[in-house]
Amino acid sequence: MPAALSFREILLEVAHAILGEMVRILDNGPHGGLRKNSALRKQLLSAAAAQVTQQRGAGGRFGTYGLTLIAQDYLQWLDTGRKPGGKKVPIAALIQFVKNRQLNRGKNGRFTGAASINAIAYAIQNSIYKFGIQGRHFINPAYALGAEVLDKLLDENALDNMCRTLDAQFSYLTTGK
Repeated sequence: MPAALSFREILLEVAHAILGEMVRILDNGPHGGLRKNSALRKQLLSAAAAQVTQQRGAGGRFGTYGLTLIAQDYLQWLDTGRKPGGKKVPIAALIQFVKNRQLNRGKNGRFTGAASINAIAYAIQNSIYKFGIQGRHFINPAYALGAEVLDKLLDENALDNMCRTLDAQFSYLTTGK
């Protein structure tokens, strides 16, 4: 019989399944996938992307667990997209986008004089403002996979172990033994 996992370990397994599914969906989507060296990919696949916290109740005995998934701030825009005519994308973020992807380089790898970084970022900003961006809708399917993983990890044995632990706690509270 496999070793019983603590609830913290179960939540970490679920979190890593969710994050891995997000990367898989983004890679297999019609938009060409994430770059191999993208900051978002590195962050989603890192151990620091999932944090499990526990808070104690008023009596100090029972608590609630929380699962926090950490990702780049533009993850929500990848999922939901942007409607045309909405608030403009910050130009500073687009300048960094152009620099990271070296969009102002020609086919020979040298910088082209035709368009500056600012001009390219401005053109992208206006295009997004006029036409919007289609969302990739990957967060809900990743959460659905996380729910399936949670169901598999919380099988009958895990529930029995938790019930025994709760019974022991209640017994201690009522009898002091």
